[in-house]
Amino acid sequence: MINNRENFINEVNSFLRSEGKGMLISENHINEKHRLLIALIDKIYINSTILFRTDELSNITEYFKFHTMNTPTAGETIKFGHNFYQFDSYASEDSWSMTSEKLRIAIVYPIDQIKNNPIALQSIDDLYTNKEVDKVFFISHLNYKESDFSFLSRYIQRKCILDLIIENSRYFYQTSNSEGNT
Repeated sequence: MINNRENFINEVNSFLRSEGKGMLISENHINEKHRLLIALIDKIYINSTILFRTDELSNITEYFKFHTMNTPTAGETIKFGHNFYQFDSYASEDSWSMTSEKLRIAIVYPIDQIKNNPIALQSIDDLYTNKEVDKVFFISHLNYKESDFSFLSRYIQRKCILDLIIENSRYFYQTSNSEGNT
């Protein structure tokens, strides 16, 4: 389903209340998916532990450029807004054990390089077998029309496409910045 910002928020909120564990999010604007998702999580959860599993820890400052920070180390906990974020790399198996076993949410971003990387694929299994995670968000870095996400089919119960081109980008940036994003 292709969604504008309002429908995206409703889809994510519905998923968070559902029995499903995995949701795929893709969109046509590279840098806004995870930012909007983190803002939504901050409105719903307080003092929760959230894992941000990424390609390389050195990219975290770019992905979180809306929050001033240094590059975190694997397993480091940083408070953003109302919640505590931990970081590891799906490309580094050693980093997975440095994060908590019990997590409210895991965000895997970007998922696009995982498909052809056996260790990165194992990192997804790790979330489902070695961690107690309530919800897992798989977020694409690429345009939804250009990607094949079938390798995630056994992990996802919902898919959501956020189409920010259909909205006025000035309105989106004004409202997302005024919503207390950290």
